[in-house]
Amino acid sequence: MKYNRIKVVLVVSVSIAFTLIFLGAWGSGARGRAATESTVEAVNMEVARRVIDEVWNGENPGNVSDLYAPLFRWHSAAGPITFSYRPETWISGPGSQLQAIRHSFPDLQVTVEKIIVTGDTAAVCYSVRGTFTEVLNVERLGGSSSIRPSGEAEVWDGVFMYRFEDGKIADEWWYWDTEFEAIMQK
Repeated sequence: MKYNRIKVVLVVSVSIAFTLIFLGAWGSGARGRAATESTVEAVNMEVARRVIDEVWNGENPGNVSDLYAPLFRWHSAAGPITFSYRPETWISGPGSQLQAIRHSFPDLQVTVEKIIVTGDTAAVCYSVRGTFTEVLNVERLGGSSSIRPSGEAEVWDGVFMYRFEDGKIADEWWYWDTEFEAIMQK
């Protein structure tokens, strides 16, 4: 009987300790940091998702300053090209990549396939559908010319990589598959 009470007390104590560690309430050691990191990762995942929904899919592009650092860096997949932008310029100003793409593909729809977040970095795997109806100025995307529209529905996949500072995107990389490269070669 005494053995069973000790066993129950031990099991309950271990269960409480694991619960406290899991909830991050056990001091400020590595377990507490893990809970904080997962919270930061959850915030970063939400920001990455909001960029697709609100900015790319046009639900609320006015929120761009809530999602991007005051001066962020955009890195081109077309080569070692990096631009620094204020978020509002990237969305609607002269030379805006987003406006160039949305103008050329007015029915553009970006779908999130998967988001992977580790610490201050996120990878967003996406697919895109849109009808190529207007000239695309690829100089804004790191290229050297303009591409005439095909008038056809186009589909491609890619990955956005984000690095976050204080819950906002500080660096952004674009990578796309060979389908987008083929569109650019037409």
